[in-house]
Amino acid sequence: MTFRYGGEDAHSVFSDLCLSIATGEELAVIGGNGSGKTTLGLLLCGILAPTAGRIIVEPAVSVNGDGAPGIGFLFQDPDNGLVATTVDREVSFSLENRNLPTETIRQAVEATLDRFRMIRFRDRVVWSLSGGEKQRLSLAALFAAGSHILFLDEPESYLDHEGACQLERTLTEFRAADPALSIIRVTQYPRVAERYRRLVILGRGAVIGDGTPETIFSNAEVMAASGLRPPLRYFRPRTTSPVPTPAVDRIGRRDPLLEITDLTFTYDSNNPKLLIDRLSLTVCRGEAMALVGASGSGKSTLAQLICGLYPPASGTIRFSMPNCRAVMTFQQPERQFFLETAFDEVAYGLRPRGLPNNRLTEAVRLSMVTAGLDFEAFSARDPHTLSGGEARRLAFAVVIALGADLFIFDEPTCALDAAGIRNFAAMVDHLRREGRAIIIITHNSDLIGELADCVAVLSEGKITAVTD
Repeated sequence: MTFRYGGEDAHSVFSDLCLSIATGEELAVIGGNGSGKTTLGLLLCGILAPTAGRIIVEPAVSVNGDGAPGIGFLFQDPDNGLVATTVDREVSFSLENRNLPTETIRQAVEATLDRFRMIRFRDRVVWSLSGGEKQRLSLAALFAAGSHILFLDEPESYLDHEGACQLERTLTEFRAADPALSIIRVTQYPRVAERYRRLVILGRGAVIGDGTPETIFSNAEVMAASGLRPPLRYFRPRTTSPVPTPAVDRIGRRDPLLEITDLTFTYDSNNPKLLIDRLSLTVCRGEAMALVGASGSGKSTLAQLICGLYPPASGTIRFSMPNCRAVMTFQQPERQFFLETAFDEVAYGLRPRGLPNNRLTEAVRLSMVTAGLDFEAFSARDPHTLSGGEARRLAFAVVIALGADLFIFDEPTCALDAAGIRNFAAMVDHLRREGRAIIIITHNSDLIGELADCVAVLSEGKITAVTD
């Protein structure tokens, strides 16, 4: 199979890709950002049509871009797959399309919402849910549809710990109930991939690795070609001792930049329950703070309040000096893009400075390289054609170009490959050395351990703990 976005001169995502998946088989698919993982799912489900070649789903159904029966697709960004106004209508949507009896639909919706811990959300408007709650709803709707092939595009991306555990339990239950169910799971986490008997690695427009996790992760050539890092137990011992890294002298530690006092906020003024309830928090210069909490606890809302996207109901948000600025990247980075090229997106915040063209181009180049994007390869690209990881790197470049005293990154490692995560860590360390303050909203415990100077826990609208 061959596929490219655009005409004959466009870059081919796949060139003569060959892959077969058996009935009832479970496999993990991994690969670097831009390797075509999401595109493979869109092709398999019939949302896209191959440029050349065929996709056959037994019994002998050719998939050509008109949709494929019995195949469920979970989008990387849950907003892309949600179609209804309320939670219960979202779950019932596929059942209503099958013209099932009303009572059958009611019982199925009730059972599905209960299984996914969403009974209390049944009447909620979909757009009011957090990213993790939307992901859980998307999974619930997918399972209610009764597909015989599931393509899960990084299903754990926006889930908190309990949501991720629930996902694994649900997948186990469905596998036990339907041995013919095939599951194709895209993930950036090798520890998730090694739970599956078969692992497929995409790269260079083709399958560059296909076998058991042990075989693939132990193959140094395949790992090097993919740019991925295997789980620690597959690393070979060093023959020489590593050079110790000197301790970083982090400037400005414990120098308060931002003081939040008794902050309150609600999206619904008619609802007495506050999403942010008398919250107080101090953020310091030269410090990376991890902001953690369950899905729906208000982490993204707090970030948007700090950046002035919403006015608080009461309380204060004060910076230590006039003209201090805060910028953020959203959970779904494509929400920040509105121009035709990646260059224009990064340059947008720089143009008011009146820079000459050569200096503007150099500033855009530096921001993109800092964010891990090759300037020559990506500057002319349409932001909405980028992969999830590439779009996230572009969002990093946009805020780096803007410059600020406080940088907020909302779930920054979702969809990033190993190289992207390493680059993000280096970028955060660079900002910290410059004395910038950083807030990282994440469910990724590995990232917290590696980057955070302190951890703030948000629960029921309040900061319940701050730990160093």
